[in-house]
Amino acid sequence: MSNVASLPDRRVLCDFWYVRELPDTLEPANGLSPISRPRGLKQKLASAFGLFRKARGRGVVVPHWYEYGPLYLVLAALRRDRNVVLLEFIDLRMDSMPRPVRRVYDLVVQWIVAPAMRASVVAIQVMTPDEAEAVARRYRFERSRIRVIPWPLSGWDAGGAGQRLSEGAPYAFSSGRTACDWETLFAAAKDADWRLRVVCAAADLQRVRALNVDGRAEVLSEIPLEEHDRLLRSASVYVLPLAEMGKSAGQVRLGTAISLGVPVVASDISGLDGYLADGVTGIAVPPGDAGALRAALDRLMHDDTARQALAARAQAEAASYGRAEYFAAVRELVRSAQESAISSRA
Repeated sequence: MSNVASLPDRRVLCDFWYVRELPDTLEPANGLSPISRPRGLKQKLASAFGLFRKARGRGVVVPHWYEYGPLYLVLAALRRDRNVVLLEFIDLRMDSMPRPVRRVYDLVVQWIVAPAMRASVVAIQVMTPDEAEAVARRYRFERSRIRVIPWPLSGWDAGGAGQRLSEGAPYAFSSGRTACDWETLFAAAKDADWRLRVVCAAADLQRVRALNVDGRAEVLSEIPLEEHDRLLRSASVYVLPLAEMGKSAGQVRLGTAISLGVPVVASDISGLDGYLADGVTGIAVPPGDAGALRAALDRLMHDDTARQALAARAQAEAASYGRAEYFAAVRELVRSAQESAISSRA
């Protein structure tokens, strides 16, 4: 007999913000806010061990991969728990670190994390087919247990689709925390006749301020999400200058801009493969090419008709697969893993 019907009463422990979207399937592991994140080593260790204690006797669990995921896999493997689901898995990479640090981390992955993953994980969700193959190779993980569920590019407007705002003179807007190529953006914006607004992470603020030596851009950092989306909604063009990192990056920003009806110019990196369709979901430019980025921005910033047409094409392209469809697929993956775990212990 199938156990699916009983699953809503057997919610999965999850230390990830997806709890907010799937309250019928996921249960906050920390008992606090479903979007809270551990800060500092002490809190991360407490979160990992807290989830580990609560997981005994449960079906499957969803740890926070980016905060303490590798440690949790080791703990689960030591207890011989084969009950972990990794959602929105974007591999931890050390490409920007010095070579000795990368080498040490690669050894840790090879001899500790990968064996723990093979022993404890029942399912992994990734954003692109290339990532599925890369994860299978790097961790020597069974490909059939890796599910590609692409990030949705629609449904992130919080009920405000089409409600474009106007705020004085046209401006280009750029924001982000990951893979941001601020150098190329500021090179492209040099001596432009359009305004530029930038919202960066605190870790990038000094770097961005140094690039904004002439003070022509308005630079903000760590602003509330509501303020960020207000600025995005009133922008003429959203700029997504990304550095190639060999993994997913930019899908959330691309989807938010499309949902809010803002045309996008973005770097054509591998992490946006399947998301950035040139001339459809955005204008694609080669990563690191300030000239191409400037040319694309100049064309759009001076052509209101082209901007509106691009935004409309992007929304039409993204309409058939949105936020609701994405989380429905995630729910199916988690419930399937839960059912298998329950069945195997019956």
